[in-house]
Amino acid sequence: MTKIYTVKLIYPTKSKKIHVSEQDAKQKGNVYNFVAEDARNLIGLQRIEVEMHNDLTGGTYTQVTYDRQYEAWKEERTRIERIDTDGTRERFYIGKSTGWVPCYLEIKRRDSSGGGKLYEKGIFTTV
Repeated sequence: MTKIYTVKLIYPTKSKKIHVSEQDAKQKGNVYNFVAEDARNLIGLQRIEVEMHNDLTGGTYTQVTYDRQYEAWKEERTRIERIDTDGTRERFYIGKSTGWVPCYLEIKRRDSSGGGKLYEKGIFTTV
């Protein structure tokens, strides 16, 4: 059975949804490459979100697989500070996982080899 995912493309003044099968995304390497196959989709693109299903809980969650600001911070190796809603502060660099729906990672130190999934709640600043 082929899984179909809802992919939301977010632009400055609008958004649009497309449907992507897991097989099609994997053939292109990942969701971003699938979206980029039609270059018109990339003009002004700010963010790509994929609605994912959790088989254990039966619920859904949103996986951010592209964000223009996160990409800039990742490429520039900018140190980020996040202030959570409870006032907790964390500092990290942004990395990215591999796979057909990559996610952003919190890399604690420059010499770390990996990290956990980026927690998007709170306020982000550069340090």
